[in-house]
Amino acid sequence: MRHNNDTGVFGLKKGATLTDQWWARSQGDCSSGFADALATVRSRSGAVTVTATNQGLPVSIKISDDEMRCDMAGLAREITALCHSAAMVSGIRLRAQLLEEGVDADVVGAMGLPTPDDLAELERSVDDIR
Repeated sequence: MRHNNDTGVFGLKKGATLTDQWWARSQGDCSSGFADALATVRSRSGAVTVTATNQGLPVSIKISDDEMRCDMAGLAREITALCHSAAMVSGIRLRAQLLEEGVDADVVGAMGLPTPDDLAELERSVDDIR
């Protein structure tokens, strides 16, 4: 079976799923800088851990058994907030990397990348929701 996607064409081995193939591909990409685009964040309780891309798309979600027995709507809000936080962390990391590499601060500012203050504000707003 062959599958076309926006990143190219790859074949599926018999018994493999698209997710299996994507995961294997993403693991191989880690050596070429893909890992720098990922950020892992945890809930304050530590019950939920999310690894997401710099766009906030989750690639891994770990949820404790106790958390799975709680309110699912609240869990969904928590996961969404953690994805947003992971995207911010990744953006902050990129901002620091660009500045370290000598990119002009005005150019970096124009890119609209988040700052540590933006992350702190997000964390305050999440605390207010709870």
